[in-house]
Formats: sequence, C-alpha cells, structure tokens
Amino acid sequence: MAEYTDKDIVHLKGIEAVRKRPGMYVGDVTAESGLFQVIKEAVDNSVDEYLAGCCKNICVTLNLDSREITVVDDGRGIPQKSLQTVFGELHSGSKFSDKIYSVSSGLHGLGVSCTNALADSFECFSTRKGKTVWIHYCKGELVKGPLKKKVPKELRISPTHGTTLRFTPDHTILRRKELPYKKIVTWFSSLSVLCPGLKFHLIIITPKGKQVKKIFYSKKGLAGNVVKGDLHTQTDTLDIWIRPLTEDSKVEGYVNTMAVREGSHLKAFWRAYKASLTPYAKRIPKQESLKEGVKGILHIRAKDPLYIGQTKEILGDARIEKAVYIELKGIFDVFFKKHQPLARRIIKQGMEIELLTKEHAGKLKALKSIEKDVKKGKLPLSLAVSYTKKIEERELFLTEGESAGGTAKAARDRHYQEILPLKGKILNTTRAKPNKILKSVEVQNIITSIGGIDPLKGRVGKVIILADADQDGKHITALISTLFLHTLTPWIKEGKVYVVIGPLFHTIYKDKRYFGNTADEVLDQTKGKCNVMRVKGWGEMKPDDLEYIAFNPQTRMLQRIEYSRQRGKIALSIMGESSAARKKLLGIE
Repeated sequence: MAEYTDKDIVHLKGIEAVRKRPGMYVGDVTAESGLFQVIKEAVDNSVDEYLAGCCKNICVTLNLDSREITVVDDGRGIPQKSLQTVFGELHSGSKFSDKIYSVSSGLHGLGVSCTNALADSFECFSTRKGKTVWIHYCKGELVKGPLKKKVPKELRISPTHGTTLRFTPDHTILRRKELPYKKIVTWFSSLSVLCPGLKFHLIIITPKGKQVKKIFYSKKGLAGNVVKGDLHTQTDTLDIWIRPLTEDSKVEGYVNTMAVREGSHLKAFWRAYKASLTPYAKRIPKQESLKEGVKGILHIRAKDPLYIGQTKEILGDARIEKAVYIELKGIFDVFFKKHQPLARRIIKQGMEIELLTKEHAGKLKALKSIEKDVKKGKLPLSLAVSYTKKIEERELFLTEGESAGGTAKAARDRHYQEILPLKGKILNTTRAKPNKILKSVEVQNIITSIGGIDPLKGRVGKVIILADADQDGKHITALISTLFLHTLTPWIKEGKVYVVIGPLFHTIYKDKRYFGNTADEVLDQTKGKCNVMRVKGWGEMKPDDLEYIAFNPQTRMLQRIEYSRQRGKIALSIMGESSAARKKLLGIE
C-alpha cells in the first residue's frame, strides 16, 4: 500500500482544473458536443451583451482547415485591466452582480475561461472608447499581455468598441477535430428568433479557402411565427408562442437564450396549460395526453437560475417554477376563455389519446406474454432470407402477394435484403384483441421475421413496406402501418419502419428510366417522345425496374413512419369502425 502524506495533496491553480478534468466543465470531450460547448461559451458572452442592450452584431468565423475560430461583437468590450482575471481565473466576471447583467446565460464565471483553458492558442482584443488591449494564452498559460495593440481590420466590427476572441481548440484534449458548423447553423437559427434585432454573421472558410457567408436575423422574433389560432405573448420575464392541435408535438424551452430542454420552466408550462383547460372539461385527461399536438417555444428571462450541472441541460429551480406557473396560468386563462371551442377540442383529443395509450399498453402486455410462443417457431417458409450476419444491415421487405414477392426476390440484393410476401390484406389490428392478432398467420409471420416486439433484440435493421401505388396497395400499406403503430410500436419509435414511395406511371426512353405520379410528369421528362405506361403492380414490372424503385439505396425513395400519439389517434380514426375516413385516404368517393 502506497504511503499517503501531505505531499500527495494537489492544489490546482487558476484554470488548471479545467484541463485536468475537462468533462466536468464542457461535457464529452471526445464528441462533437464538447467542442461545440467550448465555442458556445465564447459566443454566450456576446449574446449577454445583447441581453444587456449593448450589442447588435455577432460575427463567428470557422476555418475548417486551420480549425481557428473567431468570435467578434460590437458590445462594450471587456474591462481592459481585468482581462487576465476574466480569462485566467475560474469564478470571475461581472455576472455575479445584477449591476451590469440583469440576466445572462453565464452564471458561474467559468465559460470563457474554460474556452481559454482548452485552447491551443487563445487571444482576446478588447476595444473601449477606441483603445484596444490584447492578451494571448497558450494551453491556458499566459504568453503575453495585457498590452496595447490594434485589432486586425478583418477581426473587428466597430472601431470604437467590442470584443474579439481568436482561438484554436487543443485537440490533445478535445478529440473531435471537425468543427461543428452544422450544429452552429442550427443554433444561430434558433438564437435569431429568440434575440430579435440581433444579427448573427457566420463565415465558414472551407479547406480550399472558399468563404461561405450566412446571416441569421429576425426582426419580430417569436411574433414572426404567429398565424391565426396561435397564442403569442411577450412580457418582461417571458416570451411564449404555441400552436395547439397541430401534427407536431414539441415545446422547446429556453432560459436567457439557452436551450434548456428539461426542468422547472417546462414543468410550470404544462401545469399551467392543464389547469387552464380544466374548467372546460368534465374529466381532464392526464398531462402526457395533453402534450400531444402542441408545438411552441417558451423563452424565459430569469436572474440567477439554478441548473443541474455546469452544461446547464436541466433547470432545477422551484422559485422560477412558481413564478412562471403564475404568469403562464394567467396567459392561458385569458386565451382559452376567448377560444372555448378550441379548449374543448384539445380536451377531446387528449381523451382519445389517453384511451389509445391505455389500449396499447394492455395490448403490448398481452402480446409480450405470448410472444415467446410465436418466436419459438421457425422462420416462415415464404421468407427469402439474406446472407449477412449484421442485424443493422439487414432489410426486411413486406410485399403485397406472391406475384410482387417473386419480382422482389429477383430484384433484391441477396446479401442483406429479405422478402416476406403477404397473402392479401392482413388483419386490421386497430380494435382487435391481442389473442385474435396473434392467431393471424400473416401477423405471426411478420413478428417472427422481424424477431419479436423489441427492435433492440430483433433480427433486422429496417422494415420496409412495399405495396402497390394503387388504392388496394394504399389500403395494405395502411393495414401494415397500423399493425406497427398500435401493436409493434417500439419499432416505429426506434425509426425502423419505412414505406417505399413508388410512382404510378413509367416509361423507358433511350435506355433510361423515367417515373412520375402522372402521365404528364413522365411526358415532360421525355419531351413527349415516349409511350407512358401505368404501373399496375410491382409483380408486373421487370426486376431491374423494381430494383431501381425499391432496392437500390441510391435511387429509391423511402419515407420513415414517425411516431406520435397524435398520429396514432389519426390512424385510429381512419382504420376504426367508420369507413368514411378510409375511403377519403384511398381516394374512393
């Protein structure tokens, strides 16, 4: 056993702790997220200047070759005598006081000092009243400065005020070398809506030296999203926009311009939303059911918000939750009082989704109890298996009938593509009980071929529905989709179920294939110099044509079936007892 003495106690000074344990400060240093966080910390300081009413432009340049990053703003500039403290010491800065920043994204005095600590080279130019002071660090160690120095013209927005940061990440710590420019584009798109009047300039320098410039700017902010029927309110402490009864189900949360996807602010949102709907319901559905079909953004501005972790992924602040709840409750009360029919439709949809959820939970429980019996059976004799042993690579095509199955078997890539022909229209599982579902031979064959209810333990990486593009084919696609949506839901949630989008018309002209959903579309492609043929069924096509449409990853068109309980409700109405919705879907008058 090693001797343990006072000499073994290590005291890390300045920003040494960040280099020693970077994951505590910026997250996963081996992934894109860690490198993005380092860049974000630098930009957040400029955004805070905007929140203080002192910045109109932020320019970020990403050099994809040298991996150098510059962040320039036209804010007030960092106090020049304190540059060494700001960048060289943890828990330092002006955000511990309400005097300079009433609200800010940075709270702990760690942000930009972490960027410095994890940079191979880090420079700052601070300009105030036309005078500039420069400081330079290397791997967190001071190299030179602070001293007076002019800002290069290409690195400034205003000659009289502002801050310029120029740094190169230390890739001995930040293992991800490719700069996350796509993630920054997405981030700036969101920020511009949250920060009306602030202009974000993004310059990307490609490895060949070409400059790609993008500007992100919103004059109205969230108000620019509003259409008839939406709710939008802006106060001193929050900005909210929501669109009820839409297909999307996503309410994004932001705190002082930072994306915070979980925590107190969103808890307050949903509590207030449900409470304001309660007066219009005989029985209010559960909160989870009310969340479906609501799209929106909640942006709150708060002093000293409490987060769980330095990367601020979850807001854990009971004080803020109470304040936001009270304010949102008042906003929702007024909105739903003016739109009572809307409130009742939201409640009705919530009740339908709650019923659907209960039915699915019971069905899944029953199916799991008898799934073992189904899986004990051998693979269906009609299944054309593949050679690959890699599960994620394997694709299972569910085809309409033996005829299409035969053509598909000739068109497929035997190495990784499998074909399971289905006999006619399978059972409509919308209202069927689990025992009846499992008695269906076609359903049994599907479950056995995919490897069971759990996609993580399944035997295929993708399930692809390949039915004809006519009315019968649409009906079969709807039946199979319903089976997965209501009975084999985990496969949909994991994004493993697709539909082939096939054309209705085709021709071959000068040894080249042309496809379209109308005859005119095909004629337009060939300038009228061809005979257009109706696609009657995949079984009547040549294997090489079907290979082009369904099996070649370079030419086929697949649509993934996305999951939401809202879609489940729609499917329930279409595939339920009433035939009117089905006829509309299939184009039958």
